Amino acid sequence: MLVAGAASSSRPASSFGDAGPAAFFGGVVGGLIMLVYGVFVFVFLYAYSEWMYVFMDIEENTRLTNEMLSARK
Repeated sequence: MLVAGAASSSRPASSFGDAGPAAFFGGVVGGLIMLVYGVFVFVFLYAYSEWMYVFMDIEENTRLTNEMLSARK
C-alpha cells in the first residue's frame, strides 16, 4: 500500500489530473491502517489460542483429579 501510493504520486500524468502528494499521503495512511489492522488481528488470534490452552489445561487437570480420587477408593 505504501509503495502503491508512492508510485502513483510519482507518475507524471494521470487521467484524474496530477495527484502529487495526496496520493502519497493516501498510500501512507492506507498502509498504516493496514498495519494497525494486522496487529489487531494478530492479538485477537493469539488471545484465542491462549484460551484454547486454558481449556486444554482445565481438561487435563480435571482428568488427573478424577484419576487421583478414583485411586483413593
